[in-house]
Amino acid sequence: MYNKWRTTFYTITLGEMVSTIGSSAVQFSLIWWLTDVYKSVNVMVIAALFTFLPNVLLGPLAGVLVDKLKRKFVIITSDLFSGVLAVFLALFFSSGHSSYTIVCLTLGLRTIASAFQIPAIKAVMPVLVPKEELTKANSISEFIDTGCNLLGPILGAFMVSVLPMNLILLTDLVGAIIACIAVSFAKIPEINSDSNTNNLHVIKSFKDVFKFFKSDKKLNYFTKLFFICTTLYMPLGMLFPLMVKQTFNGDSILAGIAQFSYTLGMLIAALILGIFSQKVKEYLKLSTFGLSLFAIALVLSGILPKDSFGGLLFLILCLFMGIGVNTSNIPYITYLQSTLPKEHQGKVMSFYQMLISLAMPLGLIITTPANEIFSLAMWFTISGVIMVFSIVVNSFLMSRYND
Repeated sequence: MYNKWRTTFYTITLGEMVSTIGSSAVQFSLIWWLTDVYKSVNVMVIAALFTFLPNVLLGPLAGVLVDKLKRKFVIITSDLFSGVLAVFLALFFSSGHSSYTIVCLTLGLRTIASAFQIPAIKAVMPVLVPKEELTKANSISEFIDTGCNLLGPILGAFMVSVLPMNLILLTDLVGAIIACIAVSFAKIPEINSDSNTNNLHVIKSFKDVFKFFKSDKKLNYFTKLFFICTTLYMPLGMLFPLMVKQTFNGDSILAGIAQFSYTLGMLIAALILGIFSQKVKEYLKLSTFGLSLFAIALVLSGILPKDSFGGLLFLILCLFMGIGVNTSNIPYITYLQSTLPKEHQGKVMSFYQMLISLAMPLGLIITTPANEIFSLAMWFTISGVIMVFSIVVNSFLMSRYND
């Protein structure tokens, strides 16, 4: 049994790794094409909305369908849908009829596919992986995902320099086919649930999710904290290059190192949690520690010296921010997978994905006017202080409930 679940887990994970690298490279290429052709902030904002809003709008429906349908079917269909989209968009580029509207629609449709695929993959974990191995499995998955998202843009940048866009898009199809083949060979246990897709009851199903969260007081309080902190820090990750340039008078190389340092921190956290997974018991406390680490790094970032030395210190703080992100995310996901009913994991993971997707646009709405009032460095510190205050209040509320 041990070898069976492990073989299946790695088969799915490695197959999806190939698909994720291809998708990340294509995503970078499309964003770069929009940047290069239109050179408009408004265009980029609208494109960003197309990549986040579908998850928010379709999250409830996606979660219900993931629990109703066979999860292997959902994963394979989502991969194939993304691959077919890439083919159609490649045809538009080949014919010279590519446009901003078509690219944005494609980005939105790709996000719709991920709205179903990501919850399905995460919902498979607690069914496939023994409970005591969940932290390790999630750490491995997060390590691979982070690595893919690091390699994807690098591969995309290389392909943009040597290949036409229509050929770049076809790499997404190749990755999708490889992932589908891998998943098709994997033996995924299915949960017995009502498979009548004509009786979806989306609103009722999502009310059930809220009941699960409300019944676990610690989870309820922590989820609110998690959403507040995610809303504050997600937009700031996009502003690292601007922080480097405006505050520390750095160049593009320093900005690139800042982004790399942040990603490296995420990799380190995933690696450490994977190695010491058997010792991780207090999931929500560890997740709170991750948020605290990020918050402290944010506070310090805004009060660094405004010179090259401060820029170097900022690179170190970016590393700790990355460590904080995965030290928060991985235990939180593991707690959800290990405590909530397996037949409702699809809805729960869709809810989690919806929170993450909603946090970015909401954070941008808050951050944009705030930067008109405060300097970017000051907003980093203010965001960190708000996070620290929220963590302290949440820790007091959670302390009333024994493990």
